[in-house]
Amino acid sequence: MTVKLNVLIVSLVIITPFVGMADVRPAALFADGMVIQRETEAPVFGTADASEEVTVSASWGESAATTADASGTWRVTLKTPAAGGPYSLTIKGNNTVDIHDVLCGEVWFCSGQSNMDFVLKQLAKASPKRTTAEHQPAAHYVKKEIETATDDGLRQFTVNKGMSPFEPRTTLAGSWMDSSPKNNPSFSATAYFFGRELRKKLGVPVGLIKCAWGGTRVEPWIPAEAFLQDTEMAAYYSSNRSDLENQVASWDPKKAEADYQAALERHKEKAKGKKARRHRKPRKPSKPNGGPQFPSTLFNAMVNPVVPYAIKGAIWYQGESNAGHNIPQYEHHFRTMISAWREQWDQGDFPFYFAQLANFQQPVTEPVEFDSWALICDQQRRTLGLKHTGMAVLSDIGEAADIHPHNKIDVGKRLALWALKHDYKQKVPVCSGPLYKSHTIKGNQVIITFDSAGSGLMAGSKVGMADTQKSDEPLKHFQICGADRQWQWANVEITGTDTITVSHPDVANPTVVRYAWAQNAEAANLYNKQGLPASIFTTEAEIPAKAAKRPVAESARAPSGSEWQGKKSTFHGFDQVGFKFEGVDCKVVLPKKIADGKPWVWRARFWGHEPQFDVAMLKRGYHIVYCNVGNLFGNPEAVKRWNAFYDYLRFEHLFADKPVLEGMSRGGLIVYNWAAANPDKVKAIYADAPVMDFTSWPGGKGKGKGAGGAWKTCLNAYGLTDAEALAYKGNPLDNLAPLAQAGIPLIHVVGDADDIVPLAENTAIAEARYKKLGGVIKVIHKPDTGHHPHSLKNPQPIVDFVTQPDKGQSTLAAKEIVGDQNFVLRGDSRNSRIQFEQKKRGHVAFLGGSITEMNGYRPIVCEMLKTRFPETEFTFTNAGISSTCSDTGAFRMQRDVLSKGPLDMLFVEYAVNDDQDGDQGYHDALRGMEGVIAQARKHNPNVDIVMTMFVNENILSQAKQGRMAASVAAHSKVAEHYDVSVNNLAQELADQITAGKTDWKTYGGVHPKKHGNTMCATMIANALLKEWAKPLPANAEPRAYPVKEEIDEKSYIRGRFLPFEDAATGANWKVGVPTWKNENRGAVRARFIKSPMIYSSTAGAKLTIDFTGTAIGAYMLAGPDAGILRCTIDGKQTNEIDTLCKFSGFNYPVTIMFFNELETGDHTLELEILENRPGRMKQGGTALRVIGFTAN
Repeated sequence: MTVKLNVLIVSLVIITPFVGMADVRPAALFADGMVIQRETEAPVFGTADASEEVTVSASWGESAATTADASGTWRVTLKTPAAGGPYSLTIKGNNTVDIHDVLCGEVWFCSGQSNMDFVLKQLAKASPKRTTAEHQPAAHYVKKEIETATDDGLRQFTVNKGMSPFEPRTTLAGSWMDSSPKNNPSFSATAYFFGRELRKKLGVPVGLIKCAWGGTRVEPWIPAEAFLQDTEMAAYYSSNRSDLENQVASWDPKKAEADYQAALERHKEKAKGKKARRHRKPRKPSKPNGGPQFPSTLFNAMVNPVVPYAIKGAIWYQGESNAGHNIPQYEHHFRTMISAWREQWDQGDFPFYFAQLANFQQPVTEPVEFDSWALICDQQRRTLGLKHTGMAVLSDIGEAADIHPHNKIDVGKRLALWALKHDYKQKVPVCSGPLYKSHTIKGNQVIITFDSAGSGLMAGSKVGMADTQKSDEPLKHFQICGADRQWQWANVEITGTDTITVSHPDVANPTVVRYAWAQNAEAANLYNKQGLPASIFTTEAEIPAKAAKRPVAESARAPSGSEWQGKKSTFHGFDQVGFKFEGVDCKVVLPKKIADGKPWVWRARFWGHEPQFDVAMLKRGYHIVYCNVGNLFGNPEAVKRWNAFYDYLRFEHLFADKPVLEGMSRGGLIVYNWAAANPDKVKAIYADAPVMDFTSWPGGKGKGKGAGGAWKTCLNAYGLTDAEALAYKGNPLDNLAPLAQAGIPLIHVVGDADDIVPLAENTAIAEARYKKLGGVIKVIHKPDTGHHPHSLKNPQPIVDFVTQPDKGQSTLAAKEIVGDQNFVLRGDSRNSRIQFEQKKRGHVAFLGGSITEMNGYRPIVCEMLKTRFPETEFTFTNAGISSTCSDTGAFRMQRDVLSKGPLDMLFVEYAVNDDQDGDQGYHDALRGMEGVIAQARKHNPNVDIVMTMFVNENILSQAKQGRMAASVAAHSKVAEHYDVSVNNLAQELADQITAGKTDWKTYGGVHPKKHGNTMCATMIANALLKEWAKPLPANAEPRAYPVKEEIDEKSYIRGRFLPFEDAATGANWKVGVPTWKNENRGAVRARFIKSPMIYSSTAGAKLTIDFTGTAIGAYMLAGPDAGILRCTIDGKQTNEIDTLCKFSGFNYPVTIMFFNELETGDHTLELEILENRPGRMKQGGTALRVIGFTAN
């Protein structure tokens, strides 16, 4: 038989839309050259017009008729004859379909992953790098089989690969072929040798339906209905389905096509050059489909269309891909799949025979507690408890360097033994090697009894395809332990036809025995006398959760560099291998002892730089991996390169399916872009000063320095112009949603003074967005640190986070309500409402700078409160002071707010001044604002707080780009941590300007006009009044906000003023109100004209002040004559501070901290005014005017 043209026509017509009157069409399996199951009631099915009459006639004398249903489907049942043929089938409706060369015989459904998918031609090649001498004969045997075998009675139908995540399909594409030198290369190797064995023993036609996909887990092969019948499985299925539905809903085909066309044009341009080979054609976009691992997708697309084609049974070879995924659930999922298939086919408990995983990787030398491979194998063994199942043990045919054993001959034979014995009643003495049955413990001995012992047990040895030989070696690879689970290699004796006795002199009271418990137990040698190997087993009824799910602290599975071919070297005392993968430089560093599950860290860029984290993870048993994507800046080509390398590590070396990604600086682009494309393949991300937007660096389009040469390289990598890059929406900041949906925890380590990859343009935005998306992110700030150095001297916080993602994370206890788009109401503001409504009195304070001090938004909010609560006696405190920042606010909280009486509600703003007036960085803004909020909550845990982000031109510019200025980001972090409501006026104004509803001038500028103040107050009023309109529960009581740990232990939570009178002074100091005569060189701030202070303008003047705490500074008036100070603490540590700033007018108020990170305790500060120096901004002078000292 050969493949005929009409086979393809019939197959294709099933999947081609039909216009007009529909022809009768049988399912694709009913085609020339088919094999139909003998001696059964075989369904014949297909499609036609609704209500069309269909008749099916067979040349062996059977016929049946039916009418197509309303959906156009039809089905009849034909009684089939004994083995034989060729026969023909005729199907008549509005048209006639003739099917020729039909054989009656045995039909087997052959499914699984790559070891079922691999075809003969793939196994006919012996790799000089991977195939050892003992396994090369198998490759040569397969090659000869391909070239010489001809058998018209052995046929295969190949189901084409396909996915359907949501709905089962009823049609498929595929074709039948017979065994011949032309067709043999395309036969599944496992299925071929299974079918060949049946042909030899039975002498009847055999039809094999190959339905396999390499690298797939068991979950995509399970019907959706089966998932939904089990609570845990239903949760797994529903979570995956919900995520995919969200992806599909947000997919924009027009944008995807436009992006593709643009990329295609860039590709065409690049392909014209000399390096055309380096530029791959972009992949055409397609609707999100979840990929081949999505639950049920392969059943829907590849299995369901085959059902209910009559089969004798099924063979299965899969499990490798579950050795790193859902390990403890494998048996349950596998059993569920088998039972569900039987239910779908509705032909009883048909035989289901499967291959146990073959040995792979380097042999182990010491007994282990945890091994994911062994766990899968043991769960496969336990699945034999399901009726009419069988297992081929393959622990002696695997290859250390190849997950796809060449010897599929023995795989096919061992699977066939089960069918021959149980389904065809052949004289087969035993179809399996020894299978654990039971055990008893007598003193220090464990007596184990086996099923399938055949004519007896023996120690055996098998080399390649040769038959097993009896060995004089003692039985090996049995491990024994007591209650302490300290494993020892055991002494073993064969004490009966089906029994052995296991013991060890150091294990007086044994509890558990295991056999071949390793990914490659090469020395395991228990066989029955029929030459079949014993299965992996443990005597435990259930494996303890700790041993089944988590790596032990000391894994005995030693790594071996022999599985890695390349240049050997060392990395901080660990073995390193460098090699080429698809022409690209790659590296792998091996831990001394591999943690179970083979976890790994995937580092991007700057190999070996600041390796503290890498070394710490190596000590934990993680591999460290590198694949060069230099000068690609995380572009699609880089992602594609990483995709290929991931598959290599995952499926060739069985690495865990979810690595920890590590990216420093520009490395952030590749780790985030790869994670966005593969969110189901990432355990956690550690990013260090990461680039999250290439327009920030190397573009330098924000406040960062940028890098011209790198920017050109980046633009070339993406094929963008400068203008296109600014509009590009494929940066990490744009694609955080898939990561949040996948629950990937993120940790960033950043320097607050980074002027290369500015915090405010990168991590601060990412942090805010990721939290808004519901993701978990932790940011470790390094005060007064620039872009370098990366990492931490002690990387333990990073290690703890990525290995135990729940460490150090906090969740908000207060309910977060999104009111207006840019107003986030945290809590329900019931506390202030109860106070105002029921107790009829309330203290409301407003804290901030000049925006608060002037009569802007504050009077409007006060009026709103009085209108809403007309019977309440309000005390309103205006604690706004022009030009002050949040640090000053923290130090004056007690004096200017809390001393005024119990505080019920606080409105605070410092975003503009922290961004502008004080020239503060992120860290300073955070410390100041945290000091304000924490003090308010300590004073009254019930106080409701509203924080407003006012606007200057920089904040507005950032907001228009979806970014946060440093001060806004810092304040937002504090607000979220302490459950403070946020009125993001900055973003609201940016949105309205973008929409053409207002402009900067109308708003009013830094000090808003009526329009801006009304906008602000209206946002506050809308949110609060809407919430206060809801009925309170009966007997409602105030609820204290939860006590929170400090974000930064150096924040000004204990901030306070120390009177200037406490200072001890020498000569040239005055106390009181300065005369201010002839000193006006700038704007006058009237509130300070009469303020008392301590002051001097004499170089050399000194003062000292004693204090208790960790920080000391001064709240001063820094006019244009502000001096330079020498600051000394405890007579030891000294620094110089220039108190002159760019805003220094006539009497400009500023808080300057002299020392911030002192040991807790008593200290003495000495200040000395130094001589003026040339070249200072505004000339400066020698004046120091202190209103009060600030201590924390």
